[in-house]
Amino acid sequence: MSAKAPFTIERIGWYDITERQREFFCFEDDYLPLPKEHALQIHLLTSSSAQRVWEWLSPSLPSGWPASKHRFAKRTAFKLDDEHWNLDSGIQIVRQWLHDLGIPYSTDIFLIYEADKIVQMPWKLVVKYWNALAWSIGNYMLTMDCTRQWACCFHHEEVIIFGTFSKK
Repeated sequence: MSAKAPFTIERIGWYDITERQREFFCFEDDYLPLPKEHALQIHLLTSSSAQRVWEWLSPSLPSGWPASKHRFAKRTAFKLDDEHWNLDSGIQIVRQWLHDLGIPYSTDIFLIYEADKIVQMPWKLVVKYWNALAWSIGNYMLTMDCTRQWACCFHHEEVIIFGTFSKK
């Protein structure tokens, strides 16, 4: 069972998110229409809830992470190249790497694009749609869960960085 936030989170379901609000998703024809069972698990947090979630999650990150010298106890990175974005086999290699991080697929996570733009969904959908979710990021997109014990950063410089406080 996933940990929960210590406050109520207001969310907008996939079917209620406007086209304009969906612009940062790059699902395109490869994934649309989303299977109903997936769409029902994707939620955009309201602006006020997103701010509150960010204020709750961000203090658990090492200062300046991922760029700073302050680190999690364990860190691993995956360098992306054109193959990983453009070939089915490359996309699958990244999916396998994300899977191998050992995060249970049922874990509810937050995709943090900006302090007021946060999406909630299970980890399994991040693994499945990582390329569509990370394609249009600004500087980076963070993923974290309610345990606040790890973070995964999809960085615009073609790298995914995973950090955890656990040394396992």
